[in-house]
Amino acid sequence: MEKIFNLINQSKNILLILHSSPDGDSLGANLAMTQYLKNLNKNVTLISGDSKIPINYKKLPHVDQIIEKNIFQINLSDFDLFLVLDCASFDQVTKLGKINIPNTLKIINIDHHVSNKNFGNINYVKKNAPATCEIIYNLFSKWKVKIDNDIAAFLIVGIYDDSLFKYHNTTY
Repeated sequence: MEKIFNLINQSKNILLILHSSPDGDSLGANLAMTQYLKNLNKNVTLISGDSKIPINYKKLPHVDQIIEKNIFQINLSDFDLFLVLDCASFDQVTKLGKINIPNTLKIINIDHHVSNKNFGNINYVKKNAPATCEIIYNLFSKWKVKIDNDIAAFLIVGIYDDSLFKYHNTTY
């Protein structure tokens, strides 16, 4: 947790991306993290990736700030940190081709999937968590982040979408 916190604080230009065919956990985790980073006055870019945002998530706060581009439509050299949330492998970032990552771009991988391949420079994978949004919530709690109504909405959407509040690994 501390390494993630420190790298975020050292970074200025941060990229986030929704995974292919985004669900509530991908959207919730990325929107919550984007809001947190903006509250820190970071330059944040959240792109939609390969897929359109599903219509049932269009009413989420700040969803209109997601830039409808895939990873090949941006210059990765413009960023010093790439936060990859809710992706078990780097292949989930895009299905459109192989990504050439600049040496200067650090990757933080935060995820809950058992199949996660630990592809980041920093990997924070909690395989027993029902959703990446729960992991983000725990990080925010540890970092003493003020969880406003929007961040709470993002996190609950992701936790609900991935757990339906009924699977064995759903926690209080």
